[in-house]
Amino acid sequence: MPRTPLFLSALAISLLSACRTGGTVDKGGTDTGAAADGGGSDGGASDGGAGDGGADTAGPVDADGDGYAEDVDCDDADPAVNPGAAEVCDGVDDDCDGLVDEADDSWDASSGGTWYADADGDGYGDPEAPVTACAQPSGTVDDATDCDDTTAAANPAAEEVCDEIDNDCDGD
Repeated sequence: MPRTPLFLSALAISLLSACRTGGTVDKGGTDTGAAADGGGSDGGASDGGAGDGGADTAGPVDADGDGYAEDVDCDDADPAVNPGAAEVCDGVDDDCDGLVDEADDSWDASSGGTWYADADGDGYGDPEAPVTACAQPSGTVDDATDCDDTTAAANPAAEEVCDEIDNDCDGD
């Protein structure tokens, strides 16, 4: 019978030791991730905590809450940027494929603008030569009312003269 007090003393010391470090004790010696220590860095077996040398079992973090973890999200601080996002005109690689804006074949052209070639330089564009891009290309205008983009003398602001050309683009 003298062994019983010694056994109880050892058990009490073991339990007190577990309480001081914040872990819980189970019969298998596994840390059950007690809430007091945030999931286990008290050295329990197989918890991935600092005390056991095991691998950290916490998964990747999704800091911006967009459904993509930091290991695949190219900007985990911006929820609009992730592998499932549409590429739009904003100077950012929105879909994390390494391509920006219209350099990406999958870019959303509706996010860009439409301009029209102005070959004669009169400030009026050819409705038959639209260009969709994120930024206005040189040699284009945002007007599509030029009836003859081969001559600056024919445009909606020109005065009609008797030369068999539709100078003012009114159809006559």
